[in-house]
Amino acid sequence: MASSEHAGSSQRTSKRRTQEERSATTQELLMQATIDAMYENGFARLTTADIARRAGVSRGALMHHYASKEDLIVVSYERMLADATREIRSWLGLARAGELMLDDFLDKLWAMYSGKLIFVTLEHITEARHNEPLRQKFMPVVKEFHAALEACWREFFHETGSSTEDPITVLTMTTALFRGIAIQMVLREDAVYFDKLLEHWKSHVRSLVEVEANGEGDAARPGS
Repeated sequence: MASSEHAGSSQRTSKRRTQEERSATTQELLMQATIDAMYENGFARLTTADIARRAGVSRGALMHHYASKEDLIVVSYERMLADATREIRSWLGLARAGELMLDDFLDKLWAMYSGKLIFVTLEHITEARHNEPLRQKFMPVVKEFHAALEACWREFFHETGSSTEDPITVLTMTTALFRGIAIQMVLREDAVYFDKLLEHWKSHVRSLVEVEANGEGDAARPGS
């Protein structure tokens, strides 16, 4: 009798776990579909019907998991920034091991700031200007993203003797420049021009993190 009850309990646990896994998979599909739709069509043209179609689920299934479109938008953006934060933290590990040089970091940062992340972020920022509850929901995850980025960035300045404020000033200027170039690229097709801007800024940043070693300037290596 006890054995039979144990078997029944195991079957129920297995079934419940499967349902939970299916639910998690559906949510993943919906979040990714939301980000893709936002990137391709913008916030104003975003519809739950399009999101459900992209995710391959019914609109009823979407509403079962998320009570409103705004709830889905918030969790999707949170997930996108969380993924970006984890990626940046992986760069931090490489930087501390001396396996990620400053130019490599800037290249990775440019790839991040010129792609889907920045344009989806711009859509959210535009909406958040007029939607205070939405803005409040975004602020904590954005703060965590910036904290991870700043921690990685400081690795390239820790031996330069710069004040604690200076590295973050340079980082802020770097991300502002990258955002500006990415936006300008929407209306101006000139790869040579933008490459020149990026190389000029990379050269400038390198000059800021030089360390005097034996009387000679030597580019700072994280963890050296």
